[in-house]
Amino acid sequence: MPQLNFFWWLINFFLIWILLIFTTSILSNTTILSNNNPLNWTNNNNNNNNWIWY
Repeated sequence: MPQLNFFWWLINFFLIWILLIFTTSILSNTTILSNNNPLNWTNNNNNNNNWIWY
């Protein structure tokens, strides 16, 4: 049945994509938590651009 094969490919593709998004968010969380004021949006203009991924 090719339809089940196609849906299984879609589910695998979205699972890999979601895992990539979670891993990038965890890796960027390590850099954001190392800052002094993580929740201060106005005073963190000089930091790295990890805010874009949120």
